[in-house]
Amino acid sequence: MSKSDPESSIFMDDSEDDVARKIRHAYFPSPVELYRRGSSKQPPDLDSSNPCLDYLQYIIFSQPNATFTVFFQDSPVVFESFEAVREKILTGVITEEVLKTSLTHAINALLQPVRDYFRKNDRARFLLESVKQFCEKKPTAPSSPIMDIKLTCLVKATDTLIALVVAPFAQSDVTLADCVSLIRLLFEATTNYRVVLLMPDWGSFSLNALNGDIKAIRAYYKIFTRAVSTLCPNVLSRVEVILQSALILSSAGDYWTTAIHIGRKVPLQRLVAVNGEENMCAGFVVSALLFVCDVFQCRASAIFCYSALLERLATLATSFAEVHLKGVLLPPKVVHIPKTELPLRHLLEDSPSNSDNRISLFDSATDVHRKLKRSFCEPGNISFCPPLLLLEHVVLFLEKRFCVQRTLENGGDVLYTSAQQAWQDYEEYALHPGDLKPSIITSVNSILEPFRALIKENEFKKLVLCYKNCIKKIATH
Repeated sequence: MSKSDPESSIFMDDSEDDVARKIRHAYFPSPVELYRRGSSKQPPDLDSSNPCLDYLQYIIFSQPNATFTVFFQDSPVVFESFEAVREKILTGVITEEVLKTSLTHAINALLQPVRDYFRKNDRARFLLESVKQFCEKKPTAPSSPIMDIKLTCLVKATDTLIALVVAPFAQSDVTLADCVSLIRLLFEATTNYRVVLLMPDWGSFSLNALNGDIKAIRAYYKIFTRAVSTLCPNVLSRVEVILQSALILSSAGDYWTTAIHIGRKVPLQRLVAVNGEENMCAGFVVSALLFVCDVFQCRASAIFCYSALLERLATLATSFAEVHLKGVLLPPKVVHIPKTELPLRHLLEDSPSNSDNRISLFDSATDVHRKLKRSFCEPGNISFCPPLLLLEHVVLFLEKRFCVQRTLENGGDVLYTSAQQAWQDYEEYALHPGDLKPSIITSVNSILEPFRALIKENEFKKLVLCYKNCIKKIATH
């Protein structure tokens, strides 16, 4: 039964004549015919081949204390159960004509309040007429070689190739490592592309990030974006920052049509391979489809990401384009630059709840001092030295120079413009942890100071409060 075949079922907007005609033409095998088809040892299966009885059992008798009136020629008879009516049909007491007449009367009685509502309510009548007019329109042929993939560029069109840089899904902290990793991606992408920075707020919501608090998720992305711009003021000057929800709503019809048909063509096993069976959930399926759709709706020529999960999703989008968009859209190039990990202790000691193992943008000067003072820093050990990692990937990356302040007895101040030289001096004991740590603490606090000033502004305080309140709720549950 489907609306594409109006005679296959009874619909809520059917008139009395429509209902009478459909039931009159409905298939109704006689008990004699059923006996002839079946075996002599088993009674006929009347229910499985009689649509009239389906309506009687599942529509009429589905209501509490339902009854069914059969209009015989001499007088009407009221039945209180489906089984009683069925027995009378099998014995021939209720004929096909009598049952269909009675069923028509019962269904029309059910539909009459609906008809009255749409007749009396102007707004409801207008909506119903609009829907009917829409349904009467003949569908147009899809504009794309593959079924209903609407390749509408939802960002402002130019001749420049577009790189889609994808921010991480919302999380319970804005870390220095995440900000530096994103800045590195943006520097790389702006070299050859026009850059769109996508903040996957609805994807995060689908994954229940921040307990599905959409206000906190959007606060996270606003904070994250401002944090990046304070750490590196010019990095966003040639970047178009877009919330995923805004991208979707800018052309919702085309977007959801594309998402639906991508979902039809991507097997579930492929998504399991992307995220692992133990991590599969309905939210991830939605989030993955949104990501692939974002890539195509932006007409991205390249996808830049630092998360391993986003890299696998980007690869999924590329393989989809290779198979299903051949001749329509070139498969986007995937550029994965691994996240710049900046642990302060060995990774074995790390966990999401161990905030002392990472630098947060919300850390005060005292917090940074405490964390770096306790960080692992063994003299001469360059296999794992968190202060040197911060020197190379944060201080020299953002400020291009680093000064180690020392007394004259210890050799005087040293200026580094090369991370390689700092690593070499440390390995050769020419640079000591007692001199390195205080200088790193000073530099990191100097880098974070503009963001600390920003979060004191009244307008920004509200965003931070919304975000932090959500984190507190998560921590207490």
